[in-house]
Amino acid sequence: MSAVEVALAGEIDLAVAEALRDRLTTATDEAIRLGVPVCVDLGAVTFLDSSGLACLARAINRLASADLGLRLVRVPASIHRVIVLGGIAERCDIEVHRTH
Repeated sequence: MSAVEVALAGEIDLAVAEALRDRLTTATDEAIRLGVPVCVDLGAVTFLDSSGLACLARAINRLASADLGLRLVRVPASIHRVIVLGGIAERCDIEVHRTH
């Protein structure tokens, strides 16, 4: 396994933050156990607020403590802007999904 994969969808806000935190904790625990990064697919995410950013930041911190990283893939441009403004863009690898 080259990464622990997590796919997210819909609105990532305060209403789902606890479930997201639990899901990312499980993923980071597994990644640390295996010594691999976590890859989060945001391709189906339509909204991301500060509570979602906090969950991602927590996962980044946990992984960094084990010298591992977090990769965000298929990131919609609108979500990418939130990630940049939220200050976590420089702390993870990001693959922005460009629509034509």
